[in-house]
Amino acid sequence: MKNVDFTELRQHLPKIIHPFTISVAFWISVIATIIITGLMLIGNVYTEEQIINTRFHIALLTVANFILFFVLFLFNFHIIKREKSVTYRILISITGTIIITGIYTLLSQKVNYLIYGNPESNNYFFLDIVKDCVIAITVLLITIALFNITRRQQMALENEHLQADNLQIRLTSLENQVDPHFLFNSLNTLDGLIGTDEDRAHKYLQQLATSYRYIMRKQRQVSLEEELSFAESYEYLMRIRYGDNLKVIKQIDPAYLQAQIVPISLQLLLENAIKHNIISDRHPLTITIETTEQGVLRVSNPCQPKESEINSVGVGLANLNKRYQLLFHQEISINNADNQFIVEIPLVR
Repeated sequence: MKNVDFTELRQHLPKIIHPFTISVAFWISVIATIIITGLMLIGNVYTEEQIINTRFHIALLTVANFILFFVLFLFNFHIIKREKSVTYRILISITGTIIITGIYTLLSQKVNYLIYGNPESNNYFFLDIVKDCVIAITVLLITIALFNITRRQQMALENEHLQADNLQIRLTSLENQVDPHFLFNSLNTLDGLIGTDEDRAHKYLQQLATSYRYIMRKQRQVSLEEELSFAESYEYLMRIRYGDNLKVIKQIDPAYLQAQIVPISLQLLLENAIKHNIISDRHPLTITIETTEQGVLRVSNPCQPKESEINSVGVGLANLNKRYQLLFHQEISINNADNQFIVEIPLVR
């Protein structure tokens, strides 16, 4: 499953190609002009004598159609971009298109009269109006289609941003739960050493600083190799407190060392085992960390719960599970059977 990378997410979001630009209006007008002028000539809308005897008329016809297309597109694109209601913009576009087309039709008849010296027939004038109306309707349909496409793209982009922001907030909240929790427990341990064993307290403080530097990196995911290195520092801290009564056995397949996991997850599992079980000379605790053929990291320990403990997966494991869901869309596995407490976390490759 592909993970979420928040540092690059916005850079890879699909970008909207905004259609409401002069260049787009120009090229759409060129294509539409070629099509409609060609159809007019094929359909003999203009007299055969005009087409055969003068190329000037064909050029004039093409330029006139292009001007009408271009002006209408620019007008409609300008209206669509305005910060008004959709209904208002559509009404203004339709009204403006009708007015512009009407003015153009009258002007084109006047130009024809000035160039050719004879007024056009009523039938020809009607066909010209029909042609201009077809152009106006075509512009409106294309504009509305582009507007709807852009709106859908904008809504999709906004949803992506909202989802990214929401995941960012939720992950930050979960991470803020982890950091103080680790620091609080570590300071409690340090407090127990101060005044009784200054040398061990000094070494403990050095390892604590190294460990917290790792936490402060604020990475969303790390390799198993990095997490194991951090877990060793945490293990050292715990051995200062519990001595040989705490043992950690590692059985790691080197093929999984570069697999990705949630940071501080292994430390959290070690901490969970230490927190909920008795560790003493009579009841030493052995924690096993191993990779499996199923591509998971398994952390297990015998159940020797403290008398004051209540059966619960705890806030820490729930937190870890939520982070796996958000980052990798996977869940951790928790099994408490046969006097063994086992947690399995996915290794993402």
